[in-house]
Amino acid sequence: MRRYLGVEKNERKRQEYELSCRNRFRNPFAHINAVFGPFDEATKGFRSVVPFLKRHLKKGDIILDIASRTGWSTSMLAGFFPEQTVISICNSETEILGYSGFVYWFSAEKAASNIKVLATSLETGLPLADKSVALIVGFEFLHAKLPAATINELLRVSSNDGIILFPHVPFAGADQSSSFQPTSEFIPRHEYEQYFRKLENFHKEVYIFSEVALSEKSNSPEYAVKADTNSNVRHGLVALCHNGIELSKHLSAFDYFDLFPLSQGFLIPNPLLEIDVNNAVRLRSDSLGEEIKHLLEKNVEVARRIEGALSYTLTDEELMVYYWARKVRPVQFIMNKLGLEEREMRALILGLEKREILQIFPLRHASARLQHLLAFNEYIETPAKMNLQHFWKRGVMAYPENTYVKDRSDNTFYTYEEFDKIVDRLVFTMIKHGIKKGDKVVLHGDIHFESMALFWACMQLGAVFISISTSYPERIFISLIAKYDPDWVFLSTQMAMPDRWCKRTIFFDDERNSPINGRLYFSEWLDEATGEIWLPEIQEGDIAVILHTSGSTGVPKGVSLTHGHLFQNAVNMVSHYHWDQHDRYLAIGQLDTITGLRNACLVTVEAGSMCILPAYEERSSLGDLLDDIYQSGITVLITSPGLLHQFLARKELAAKIANVRSVISIGSRLSHQLKQAFFEKTNKHILSWYGLTETAGFCIAHSSETPPGGNFVGIPVDCVVQLVTEEDAKVEPGEVGELRIYGYNLSPGYWSEDLVIKTDAKGWFYTGDLAKTDVLHGFEIMGRRSEYIKNGRSEIVFFKEVEDAILRLPFVKDFGITSIFQDEVERMALFVELVPDALPKNDILEAIITEISINIGKLKVPSLIKVISKIPRSSNGKLLRKDLEQYL
Repeated sequence: MRRYLGVEKNERKRQEYELSCRNRFRNPFAHINAVFGPFDEATKGFRSVVPFLKRHLKKGDIILDIASRTGWSTSMLAGFFPEQTVISICNSETEILGYSGFVYWFSAEKAASNIKVLATSLETGLPLADKSVALIVGFEFLHAKLPAATINELLRVSSNDGIILFPHVPFAGADQSSSFQPTSEFIPRHEYEQYFRKLENFHKEVYIFSEVALSEKSNSPEYAVKADTNSNVRHGLVALCHNGIELSKHLSAFDYFDLFPLSQGFLIPNPLLEIDVNNAVRLRSDSLGEEIKHLLEKNVEVARRIEGALSYTLTDEELMVYYWARKVRPVQFIMNKLGLEEREMRALILGLEKREILQIFPLRHASARLQHLLAFNEYIETPAKMNLQHFWKRGVMAYPENTYVKDRSDNTFYTYEEFDKIVDRLVFTMIKHGIKKGDKVVLHGDIHFESMALFWACMQLGAVFISISTSYPERIFISLIAKYDPDWVFLSTQMAMPDRWCKRTIFFDDERNSPINGRLYFSEWLDEATGEIWLPEIQEGDIAVILHTSGSTGVPKGVSLTHGHLFQNAVNMVSHYHWDQHDRYLAIGQLDTITGLRNACLVTVEAGSMCILPAYEERSSLGDLLDDIYQSGITVLITSPGLLHQFLARKELAAKIANVRSVISIGSRLSHQLKQAFFEKTNKHILSWYGLTETAGFCIAHSSETPPGGNFVGIPVDCVVQLVTEEDAKVEPGEVGELRIYGYNLSPGYWSEDLVIKTDAKGWFYTGDLAKTDVLHGFEIMGRRSEYIKNGRSEIVFFKEVEDAILRLPFVKDFGITSIFQDEVERMALFVELVPDALPKNDILEAIITEISINIGKLKVPSLIKVISKIPRSSNGKLLRKDLEQYL
C-alpha cells in the first residue's frame, strides 16, 4: 500500500469532479455571471460598502450568502470578512456551480476556510436560529422575481442590528439599454415599494443606492454617495438596515488597500481581454470571443469601461504582473518574484485596475482558482500538488483501466493500474537499496517498460533522473558519470562501467544479447513490493530531471528541470493540442530529450492516452514506422521535419496516416514548402512548435485553432515572448529581433556548472534565435545569433566543438564552418584548406571524420566536408561565410 505524506486521498466523487474541471477546456463555456462577476457594477458597488460593514460586524458574526450561483460572492465575502463565518446556501438544482462544486472548492482547505456550505433553499426554511445572522447578502436575488415567501424567513434570522443587502437590483422604467437581461423581465419600482412595506414591523429602513454612483466611489473613494429615490436608477444596491442607522452617513471615504493586507490579495484578470504577441491588450479571441463581442454590444457601459485598455501596450513589469495573475499566484509571490516593494506593487495594480485589465481581491487560493476556471475554462492546480508524485497518482486514479504503454516487439501492454504496480515494485526495491530524495539516478539506454518505470519511480521518491544519450561517445559518457557521481546507474548491455561505479550499476535485460557473468541485471535486482511504502513530500521547485544540451566545449551541459516545469509543460501540451484518453502516441524518440520524455511519459498520463513503443528494428525503417502508425491506430504523430520530409517520398503515406488527427513538427525550422507539400499529399496540416531544453521545451506553438502559414511557429503558450535588439530595445512588429522568453518553465540553471541560464535581472531568457512577429500568425523564426545548428535529433551542435577537434589535425591549414538546410534538416558544412603536401584526399576525409567521431560523437560529424584551395576571409581575418556558398 502506498501512502503520500501531506497529500490527501480524495473520495472518488471528488476525483471525478476534479477531472471534469481539468477537462473543461475541451468544451469551453461561460455564463456571464461567472465570467464577469469581479468586474461588474454589483461587485464594484459592494466594495464601497465594505468599510462600513467591517466596522459594523463583530468577530464571530455570521454572514449569510443566499444567492451565490457561481461561488464568487461567497469567495469575496469570506475574503473581506475573515473574522466572520460565511454560510453559503447552495441549491444544486439552480446554481451554476452546483453542490459538488461548492463542496469541492469551499471544503478543500478546511483549516484555512471560514466558509460553510448549506444545502437547502429559502423556500423550505433555514436551519438557523432566530436573530442569529448579522449580515445577509443576495447578489441578483431580486433580479426577475419577488420571492415574497422568503422575506419573512430572512427577517426571522436577521439580528436586531442586522443588515440585509441586495446588490444589482434592476428597476423597470429606467434606462436598461445596456443591460445583459431583457427589459421585459424587470420589476416595476412600485412593486418593490409594496414588497418592503412588510419591514415596518421589523424596524428596518430601506435604502436604494445607484450602483453607478457606488462604483464611482470604489474608484474615487472621496466621491459622495447618498441613498437615491430617483426611479431612473438603472441598477441599485438595496440595503435593509435597522432604522437607527443612517447608512448614507457611513459611506465615508476609504483607501481600498486598507481593507486587507496586500499580501493576502489575488489579482483577477479581466476575462474579456487578452494580451497579443506584441504585448498589447485586445478583446479575447478564443472560442468565447464572439459571445463576448455580442455581450459588449448589449452592455455599452462595460464596453465604455474597457475602451481605455484596448490597444494599450503593457510595460515589462505590467506584463510580468499580468502573467503571474493568469497563473493565479498571490500578490506576495509576485512581489517576491519581481523584487517589488509594496508601494511599487500598489502603483502597478492601480494602473492596471483603472484600465479594467485586472482587479485585486482578498481571496483564498481555492477561490481565486475557481474564478479562473469559470472565466478562462482553465484548471490551475495548487502549487503544493504541482509535482510528478501527485501527477502520476492522479493519472492512475483517473484512468486505471486505460492502456498506458504497449510494446510492438511482442505486443505486451500494461494498463495504468498495472503499470502502477510495476512502479511500486521499483520504488520498494530502490528504498531497500537506500535510494532517497535528492539522490541521482542515471539512465543510459533505450525507451522501454523498465526505463519508463524507472523514471516514475524516481519521481515518487524525489530522486533526480539523469538521462544520458546512447549516441554520446564513451569518453563523454564517462566524463558525465564522473561529474554527476550518481548513486545508481542503469545501463544497456553495450557499455562497460569503471570499477568505481560497478557496484552501483544495474544492467537492463536484453534479449538480443547473452548475459555477461558478473553483471547485476534488472530482473534479478527487482524485488516484490511487500508492506507499506512511505514517500517523501515533493515540492514544485525540486529538481526532477537533468537533460542535456550540447556545450560550446563539446561537453554536454546538464539542464535542470523541476517537478513543476514538467508538470506544467505536460498540462500545456494536452490543453493546447487537446489530447484525450482515446489518443495514441508513437514514441519515436528516446527519454534523453525533453520531447521524448514529456510525450511518452507525461502527456499520456495527463490525457489518459496510450504510448506505443516501436520494436527496436522498426526504428530505423521508414516503411516499418509507417506500418506502426497505421496498424497501431496512431492519432498524434510528433516527429522532426527531416523524418516528415522522408515520409513524403513514400507513396503509401496518405493511407498510412489516415487515422492521425494531429501532425506536429519538432526540432529544426519547418519550411513552408514542406508544409504545403505535406498538405497536398495527405490533406493534413503540420503544426509546428518552438522551444529549448532550457524552456522545458514547448513554449511557442501552432494549434488546430491557429492555421499555420509561412514559416511561423505559432503563438506563446504559458509564457511572455518579446523581440529585442542587442541594446534590449523592443523591435516594431515585422522587424527582426532576438527572441527572449519570460515565464514559469525556465530552467533554474545547468547542473554543477559555473555557466548559468542566460537571463537578466528580471528573469528574461535570451534564446539567441532571431525572429519577427505578425499579429495574426505569431512568431516566425528567422535564424540564430549564435554559431550552432540543431541537427535532426533537435540536438544543438556548436561550430566551436568541431573547430576544436579539427585544430588537432596537422594537415589542416585553415577551415570554415557554415550551416545548410538539406531535406528539411539543418546540417553543418565543413570546408578545409590543406597544408602543402598533405595526405591523399580520401585519407584526409577519413581522418577528419574519425577525429570528430572520437572526440565529440558520430552524430556531430558535418554532413558535408569539402577541401577547397583557399578559405575566404576579410582583411581582418573574419570568415566570409557568404563566399563559401559557391562551393555548395
